[in-house]
Amino acid sequence: MKTCVAIGILVSQWLVAVQATVRVMVTNVTYPTQLASFGPTIDDYGFLGYLHYPMESVYGCEVLSSPPAGEWIALVTRGKCSFLTKIRNMQQSGASAVIVGDRQANAWLSMDSHYDTSDIHIPSMFVPQHVLLSLLTTQQNLHRPLLVLLNSDETTRHPWHLVDSVFLLVTILPALIYICTWIYTRYYNISLSGQHDLEKSACLPDSKADPLLSNASAPLPSEKPALHSSSF
Repeated sequence: MKTCVAIGILVSQWLVAVQATVRVMVTNVTYPTQLASFGPTIDDYGFLGYLHYPMESVYGCEVLSSPPAGEWIALVTRGKCSFLTKIRNMQQSGASAVIVGDRQANAWLSMDSHYDTSDIHIPSMFVPQHVLLSLLTTQQNLHRPLLVLLNSDETTRHPWHLVDSVFLLVTILPALIYICTWIYTRYYNISLSGQHDLEKSACLPDSKADPLLSNASAPLPSEKPALHSSSF
């Protein structure tokens, strides 16, 4: 049963794989990211730009009044407004890409939207808490914008859309759980049947033995070993 649970976890992690990376050029440290389910992906050549954390709109819920010049990548914090609103505002502010970081948790998630996203033409990605804090700390220590390289991660990237991945997830995992439950029940019934056979054979008197000794050694009904239920 533990093996089945482990397989299920691996399948779910594979279906929601990390799809891109961000590398800080000055430290040569690479961080994993999760691409949004809408908007374009990063091309094979990657994208090089300066990371900008907008103090006037740290959540990205407003269009910047004084955006930086040149090629820059917006780094905003999760919360206050939807992912689509953040990316749309940063796109209107002139950003070439958007990184959304979570200040509260280290959990991974895929940014999605139920609204029309056809106007989004810049890539965006999500990073958990430890990546966001590391990027902010590095930039603060250097006292200047970080030059970072956004790149696709071909080793973990798969071409399926998020909807396809979710569909496979909800169909494969129940089937896996059903198979594991059937195997476990089958094994348990066979073990229980074998235990009953052993008890019956232990209670049968030996035909070659003295009847008196046989009767004396036979277990009393109250001494019959009790069956214990197993949760495995």
